[in-house]
Amino acid sequence: MTAARLVDSPALRAALDAGGRSPVAAVMSAELFSVAFPERDPLASTFRPVYVTTKEDVVRAWISVAGFQEPPGIEAWTRRAQR
Repeated sequence: MTAARLVDSPALRAALDAGGRSPVAAVMSAELFSVAFPERDPLASTFRPVYVTTKEDVVRAWISVAGFQEPPGIEAWTRRAQR
């Protein structure tokens, strides 16, 4: 269920809109990120943390947009919102 909420998140939509030239973005939960990048992987440096509000909670996720060193358009989601 978390994956579906992350894919539909405003943070991911904003990153894709702001990265107009890039049709590809990745979003993953904090748990998956820690498993996918346990060591210092160069690809991990292109991801930035964001906070996504779901029905149940505010969760930390990681976003990357192809072609950008830093994902564009995510500033509004980089600080944890209060529920």
